[in-house]
Formats: sequence, structure tokens, C-alpha cells
Amino acid sequence: MPIDLPTPPPAKPAARERWPKLLTFLAVHLAFGAAIGVAFSSLVIMSNVSDIKTLIAESAEPYLPVALLYAMNILTFGAMSMGIGVMTLPLDAPCDMRDPQDRDDGDGTGSSQRDD
Repeated sequence: MPIDLPTPPPAKPAARERWPKLLTFLAVHLAFGAAIGVAFSSLVIMSNVSDIKTLIAESAEPYLPVALLYAMNILTFGAMSMGIGVMTLPLDAPCDMRDPQDRDDGDGTGSSQRDD
């Protein structure tokens, strides 16, 4: 007497497949920009630019300025990276919006050259 096992439900698609391509594109650029922002903020603190490391160390509440420095640089570099990504997207061929067989330029005369 064979036992029939229930069949497992179909596998769900991965979360990445459900995202539209543009959102995935923007998320990748945001993550890249955020990584640059974290690296830049860390470099600023480690190199003690304008004595910022000393000011933070002597502060009564050092976590707030560090959090603000990191957050603002992540926001700046993330937005910049997304903007660069969008502006460098390839364009489709420009649409001429005219019929190549139609020589009329829309002035009603039927000719393609205007007399000035």
C-alpha cells in the first residue's frame, strides 16, 4: 500500500525578480553611493580634517555629530550616484514623428521648402 505524499507548493520567485528593473537599478546605485559616503566620512574622521576628530572626541555627546556626518554624506553621495546613473542611461533613437514618404511640412502648400 503506497503512501501518496503531498506535492510541495511551487517555489516563489526570488525577491529580486519581483522588483522592476528601474528600482533595482536605483537601489544598486544608492548602495554604491552610500558605500562611498561611509568611506568618505571615515576618511574625514581618521585623517582629522579641520580637527574634526578632536572636536568629536571632546564633545559631551559624540554620537550625534558622528551620526549626522555619516547620514548627510550617505544622503549626498547616494543621491549623486543615483543621479549619475539615471543621467547616463542610454537613450533610444530619437523619434522623427514624420512620415518619410510625406514631403509636406505642415504649411498646407505641399512643398518641403518655405519661401522666406
